[in-house]
Amino acid sequence: MTTVFRTTALAAALAAFSCGALAAPVTIKLNFEVEGAKALDLGEPVAVSNVPGFKFEGAWAYEYDMLSDKDIKPGDDSNSGGFIINRARNFDTKIIALSLDQSAAGYPGQYFQSISFQAYTTSSAMPTLTAFDAKGLSWLVTELTAGDGFKLWSPTPDYAIGDQKQAVRLEFKTDGGILGLDDLSITLTEASTGGGGDVPEPASYALVGLALFAAASASRRRS
Repeated sequence: MTTVFRTTALAAALAAFSCGALAAPVTIKLNFEVEGAKALDLGEPVAVSNVPGFKFEGAWAYEYDMLSDKDIKPGDDSNSGGFIINRARNFDTKIIALSLDQSAAGYPGQYFQSISFQAYTTSSAMPTLTAFDAKGLSWLVTELTAGDGFKLWSPTPDYAIGDQKQAVRLEFKTDGGILGLDDLSITLTEASTGGGGDVPEPASYALVGLALFAAASASRRRS
């Protein structure tokens, strides 16, 4: 095996390896404790619009002690800190939307991969979680459990947003009643298949550069 051939094979192997060194999924947790404390201080719910990297619509932050109306208060105070619901003081929304900020200040090139959360609802019909891509194409992720007589906070499993899809917006929809959300655990990924990323990490570039340098050095020595 010649030196050039060996070097070329090494370069190819390093390049192939570098293609597998992709950005790992990122998990973000949101608990609304700060927003809930602010709402309690003000004595009124706080409209949640932007948190770093995300935009909310139709969501208001509360703390448990602010809920005096028996038809929207959970059956226990197990979640006494901050959370969001779809009710302002004078009206309800049917949708709480969560959009991903893909600007340089947010998560450029990332997409929703999965989500889990705490939830409670007074709706007699099942609320739904629907995902949307950047073109507005939507698909149903899951139906949430409808409310019961206790209206307790319940943890959800980790819902996969969908393979081969690039979701940038999630909508929690209820046809009536209150929907509360808290302790969101959101996993983002750069891959449309949900298993890695399409953009190499810095280590990938270093490996490719090393392979190219080795190939160039061998060529100079042979000359």
